[in-house]
Amino acid sequence: MPSFDVPFDEESAAAPSSVPAVAFVIEDADLVMLGMSPERPVPTPLIDFCRAALGLLALRPDEVKLVIAGDFVESVKARLADGPYRDSFDLERGAGSVGAKTLVVDGEVHVVFPAFLFLDSDASRQHLSLEDAEQIVASDEARASMARRTAIHEAQHVSMEQAGEDNPDLSAAGWARQNFLNVAHQVISEYRAELGVPRELREEYETDFPLESLRHLQAALQRYVVTYQGHGDVDRLAYEVVQETHHMWKALAYVAAARRVMGSETGAPFPDDVAESDLWRLMAEDHWDDLERLLSDIPPGGVRVDPSDLERWTDELADTLNAWLTDFGFVWEDLADGRSRFWMEPADFIF
Repeated sequence: MPSFDVPFDEESAAAPSSVPAVAFVIEDADLVMLGMSPERPVPTPLIDFCRAALGLLALRPDEVKLVIAGDFVESVKARLADGPYRDSFDLERGAGSVGAKTLVVDGEVHVVFPAFLFLDSDASRQHLSLEDAEQIVASDEARASMARRTAIHEAQHVSMEQAGEDNPDLSAAGWARQNFLNVAHQVISEYRAELGVPRELREEYETDFPLESLRHLQAALQRYVVTYQGHGDVDRLAYEVVQETHHMWKALAYVAAARRVMGSETGAPFPDDVAESDLWRLMAEDHWDDLERLLSDIPPGGVRVDPSDLERWTDELADTLNAWLTDFGFVWEDLADGRSRFWMEPADFIF
């Protein structure tokens, strides 16, 4: 994959000198369209903000790289191990989409961003069609805001990764329990990353309950049940169901973090249009309070935690997610002989 390692230039850095800005790499993207000269690629102020945000929370900034990718999905896949996650990686996350990705690569932490966020308006006017240039120019402020917000979110992941808080050893648990613990850990990780995003970089709608995520999940689970009748592969069904509910639980963790940052009380009710909806009643009402209450004790990703606390939070959340999935009509349990069993039970909103 074509890439260009850009050396750090102290004279050009827009970030404060006291903040260790990380190195950055351009992959499959035109330097000119990013507002830089190919002959002397000086990072733009927006790129330097993101480098500084990542460096600020990194425990070892010299082991971190900001990757600006013209083909985001392929740049991420190139850094993933072979397997079903790599094969299925795309931009969709339930009803939402992925904005950036933090990965460990040969002892370094790579934070991959889509180049679209950094496209330069002046370069767009000069080199793109009028229609395409207008879209880039019109989205300039929104893209820059998203880049800054995303950098602060991902910086929390960098901090947790380098502190050894992002790689729990779950091997002692049975296979079903390992999956619930892994999902719980990732939900907590996303919550901690979101908790680090300040109010100034947030939108008011972020505290809204995402009924669309429930609607998307309902349709996806119904689809998986139907296709299972054809392929009969219970391992595939388990993977699809847990992966899809995982996306929804992460989306709800984002809402819980936003409510906390914006000053909402834990357990504060949602508006009537949510509380009176069938989706809320059937898919979230019985478990939301437990999720928000449990997460409310957990600090942002830039704050170090005791390993025993992280293990306890993960264990408690795994129990909650297990009960939640059972209410969705799917049961996954470990058996005494070391195997696990996954099966379906009647649930109003699926069957």
